[in-house]
Amino acid sequence: MRTQKQSIEYIDHKREKFVKNRLMQQMQYKDVDFAVLHHHGAYDTEYLSNYPDAETMIEDVAMMRRFMREQMREGNRKGMSKQEVMRRVNNYFGCEVPESWYKGALDPDQIARDEQDDIDEENNINLHFPDFSYYHPQVRMVSLDGCYNGSFHRDESIQEGYLFGQGNGTIVVLANTVNVLQDKWADHFIGLMGLGMRAGHMAQLGAFMEQHLFGDPTFSFPPAVKSGIDVNDAILNAGPGFWKKQMESPYPAMQILAMDMLCNSGNYSDLFANRFRTSNSGIVRLAALMELSNYRDNNFVECLALALDDSHEMTQRLAVNMAGKCGDERLIPGLVHIAAKNNTSERIEFDVTNAFNMFDSTLVLNEFDRYYPTVECYINHDSIGGLIRKALHSFTTSTVKEVNTRLFDKTNTQTVRKAGARALRNSPVHSMVPQLLQLLDNPAEDDLILTVLWEAMGWYDLSIRADEIAAAALKASTDERFSERVRNEALKTYNRLK
Repeated sequence: MRTQKQSIEYIDHKREKFVKNRLMQQMQYKDVDFAVLHHHGAYDTEYLSNYPDAETMIEDVAMMRRFMREQMREGNRKGMSKQEVMRRVNNYFGCEVPESWYKGALDPDQIARDEQDDIDEENNINLHFPDFSYYHPQVRMVSLDGCYNGSFHRDESIQEGYLFGQGNGTIVVLANTVNVLQDKWADHFIGLMGLGMRAGHMAQLGAFMEQHLFGDPTFSFPPAVKSGIDVNDAILNAGPGFWKKQMESPYPAMQILAMDMLCNSGNYSDLFANRFRTSNSGIVRLAALMELSNYRDNNFVECLALALDDSHEMTQRLAVNMAGKCGDERLIPGLVHIAAKNNTSERIEFDVTNAFNMFDSTLVLNEFDRYYPTVECYINHDSIGGLIRKALHSFTTSTVKEVNTRLFDKTNTQTVRKAGARALRNSPVHSMVPQLLQLLDNPAEDDLILTVLWEAMGWYDLSIRADEIAAAALKASTDERFSERVRNEALKTYNRLK
């Protein structure tokens, strides 16, 4: 979509104290074709910014006074005395807050002023459904990558404001009816819109359970370049031979589409692995890696290990996520190298923390002990190494401890044990699989716990132990020792993992 006369523009949430007006103004340009908006959301709100940081000492003090007044009001609602509230606040901050900072907390006029300030600030920070009375977006196609903005079952939802508000430009909206998955590739097939693909095909190809297309699914842009291919016809009618040829297309979007179509028609693991290793395009490498994840084979693990050091940030970030879900020991060195780096990005640092939850602690710490002496960037080398090692121990043992103390302790309530089983959904610890399968093979175990745990085992879809789990699930699905409910859940897990 990006050509000499077409550009891509970006607005950061922190561009201004309140970014709302800048966004609305940009969306009212008639020459903006497509907007992808990444933010939090509610059915009637686009959450665009946090409350702004204070810029001066005067603003700092004003914010603290406002906070203290609210603390006093909250304490008053709970029947606490003024002295009790002040003691609680002092204990929280570890210092004595001046009594004058609570002044006016219970004064009706000050309460009214504070409430109005809250309303004004909220209106400045976020975009609400009533704003469409003066906000007239003209963007032809909008993707709302936030929670609940597509809640069509509500009388008023954000997607309706874009489609049916006083702006007359928006024809298609992609939006979510419920919570949104984090770290998903929300604009996976967006490049194909520049080659003339219809909006409906984009929604079908990049289907997420929470996402819906609103508006005209037949809408498309005129192709930005003359490729000589009708993308829409090819999606419906072309066979593997055609898509193999498109693997050499000069357009990354076509290569991405070709891999997706081929993956549905056979095993092309070697082809995708070669494309990952040789492509200069970050999004093509990411697409190849995503398609390889469907095979769970040696090519996938080898490319995943390479992706942990990829120059394309999103490829590296999603590789870190998949490495944790995979659990192959060959991936531990790459993750440890990321953890030991001095300048890892915040998002990848967060994701690698989660990935370590799923690996064996001893293996991770042994690799760290082997690798860290070769790291030369740190001034306080030994002390920083100790801190990193301590953090790695915490990361690699936290979910194991949670599952052991909650799920396997039969003195716990059913609710607590269920929570222990469900912890495995986001952090499928691979080393615990034998222990978990042993529990699942016990017909004397609580029926609900078995059902919940079999459901959690279905989240091991990328695991090196997925085949082992699938075999056990298939066996349990026909085992008359277990109730029909348990057998059905085991069968669901088998179908997810096979």
